[in-house]
Amino acid sequence: MKVCDRLTIRLTEDFDGGYKWTVSHRPASKILRLVSNQAVRTEPPGVVGGTDERVVVYRAIGKGKTSLKLIESRSFQRDSQIAKFTLSVRVS
Repeated sequence: MKVCDRLTIRLTEDFDGGYKWTVSHRPASKILRLVSNQAVRTEPPGVVGGTDERVVVYRAIGKGKTSLKLIESRSFQRDSQIAKFTLSVRVS
């Protein structure tokens, strides 16, 4: 990536089962800045067993190498992790 570029991560999450993607390891704040983190509905309202799409956007603000990690789990249930996403980023 180059400084000022945007990084967009899109991950499907099982909202009907109470699962949500959360950032468990944040990237270095001098390299990437969080722009937004939101769930985007992909199924019509009322659909049983539907999914959302988690959209996380970062902007590159400095040069260097960093990483980030997201996990999909239930906030109310310990040890409920069902998926993980890890990304290494280099900004030049």
